[in-house]
Formats: sequence, structure tokens, C-alpha cells
Amino acid sequence: MTDPRKYLIRMIMFIIVVFAIVIILNKPLIDAFNANTAINGLISVILLIGVLFLCRQTIRLVPEKKWIENIQDQNKSPTEPVLLAPLAYMLGKETSLINFSISAAALRSVLDGVAGRLDENREIARYLIGLLIFLGLLGTFWGLIGTVSSVSNVISGLNFGNQETSLVFSNLQKGLETPLEGMSTAFSSSLFGLAGSLILGLLDLQLGQASGRFYQDLENWLSSSVKISNNQLSNSFTNENISYSDSLTESSALHLSELASALTTIEADRSRLLHQITELNTQLRRLADQIENENSIQKKLPVIEAQLQSISEEARNNYSSQIDIIKQETRSLGNSIKKSKAQEGNKHKNIKLRAD
Repeated sequence: MTDPRKYLIRMIMFIIVVFAIVIILNKPLIDAFNANTAINGLISVILLIGVLFLCRQTIRLVPEKKWIENIQDQNKSPTEPVLLAPLAYMLGKETSLINFSISAAALRSVLDGVAGRLDENREIARYLIGLLIFLGLLGTFWGLIGTVSSVSNVISGLNFGNQETSLVFSNLQKGLETPLEGMSTAFSSSLFGLAGSLILGLLDLQLGQASGRFYQDLENWLSSSVKISNNQLSNSFTNENISYSDSLTESSALHLSELASALTTIEADRSRLLHQITELNTQLRRLADQIENENSIQKKLPVIEAQLQSISEEARNNYSSQIDIIKQETRSLGNSIKKSKAQEGNKHKNIKLRAD
């Protein structure tokens, strides 16, 4: 396994570099610190607490690593682990993982517990980083508030009427001392707050790498060394795992019954859907037949139209010929009537002549 002390050495080297920079810049840093000793002192105390806390969390991984190495070497460790306490409790008096078997759920529970403890430690470091940023901003706004009020007082106190120019500038110079002190308070607090958050952030990064590497090595070791069994349970967790298995069986049976009812509902819905699809196919077939009939009728329409045109032309021709015949018959009838009238007139004349 990876030695966490490697990351601890990196943290110590970084702290040494920071101390060297502080020693080199001691005079301006002391002046900036004296600008607001209350907030800057609080920031320094929180920074020191954060550095010690992060180093302690990294050192805590060393005995955990030694305990794992003792188990790997089949030796009984004199000290009980803290992060790996659930795994140590499950092992009991065992000094090796050769004959040790555990369920997959219990193994995952152990790994999740270790990951939760590691993340919990880092949450405190993140809170301290945010607290340093907050204190830096608090000092900044505090100094700016004092600066604005002091500038307002200086401007309102200027009087060019009866005073000499040198005296006016002397008063202005004295009046600007307070706003400049406020600006130094603001910038010094911001400087210490941001610098402290940067230092804790880099140390937290090293702690995160050490924790992540430790968790990864632990997971690989357990996956390769522990026997994952669903039937054989450890002696210390037999009753708990049996009850868990019973509850799991009951929940599985409940889920199976719910699944069966769901499948029945799905089958009924499927039958209803198939019936609707069959009816839809029938209606579509009827519609297709109607469309085919309409298409055939549309195809026959030009023929029928041609036939109607021919019939109308024949009827028109027959009608005109019949009219001509009727006209001829009418003329012949008129001529015959005229002839008959002429003959009757001649007969009357002959009768009158005979009477005379």
C-alpha cells in the first residue's frame, strides 16, 4: 500500500516554503498585521488550527496502513484501527483473510463507511477555508466603511476661507491618515484571509490525494483477498445476515407478486391493443376497398362521358332529322289542304254554274 507519510512530507515541505516566504517578507507582513490585529490575529489562529488539523488527518492514515500490513503478514496488530473499525470487528480474532468470507453487501457497506469517514474529515477543512475567506472579506468591508466615513469627514472639514494654503494642506494630510489606515485594514485582512485559504487549500489537496489513494488501495486489497460468498457468513454477523436474508426474501416475494400483477395487467392491455389493431386493420381494408372502387369508377368516368357524348350527338342528329321530316310532312299536308280547298272551290263554282 502507498505510504501516507509521502503526502505528509509534501505538506511539511510546503509549510517550510511558506515560513521561508514569511521570514523574507517579515517587515511588510508585520506592518500589514498591525493594521488590524484583531481580525488578522483571528485569521492566523484559524490558519494554524487548519494546518494542524490537516496534518493530523494525514497522520491518522499511517496506523490504518500498518494494521492492513499486519493483516497481510498474518500478524496480530497491537492497536485497533479507527477508520477500519467495522472491518476489524468482522475479523474478530482472525489474523488473516485466507479463510475469511464476507457478502458483497457487507463489503460494500465497509467501503462506504470508510469513504464517509474520510469525506467527513475533509468537510471540516473546507469549512475552515471558507471561514478564512469570510474573515478576509469582513476585514475588507470593515476597513472600507471606515475609509468612506473618514473621507467624508475630511472633505466636510476643509475651509479655504481664512486659512493659509500650507495650513489647509497640513490639515488635509492629517485628515487623510484615518482613511489610509482604513484602506490598510481592508487590504491587509483580505491579504491574510486569501493567503490562509490558499495554504489550507493546497494542504487539503494533499490530504485528498492521500485519502483517495488509501481508499483505492483498501478497495483493491479487499477485492483481491476477501472471499465473496453468498452462503457462508462470518460468525460475528451470522444472525444479522440471516435476518437480512429473510427480509430480502420477503421483499423479493412481494416484488415478484407485484411483478406478476403488473405482467397480468400488461397482458390484458396487450390483448386489448391487439383487438383494437385488428379492428383498425379491418376498417383500413374496407377503406382500401372503397378507394379501389372509387378509383375504378374514376377510371370508367371518361368512357361513360364519351358514351354520353355520342348518345347526345345521336339524339341531336335524330331530333334534327325528325324535325325535318315533320316539316316536310307539314308542308305536304299544307299543300294537300290547299289543293283540297281549291278543288272544293271549283266544285262550288261548277254547282253554281249548273244552277244558273
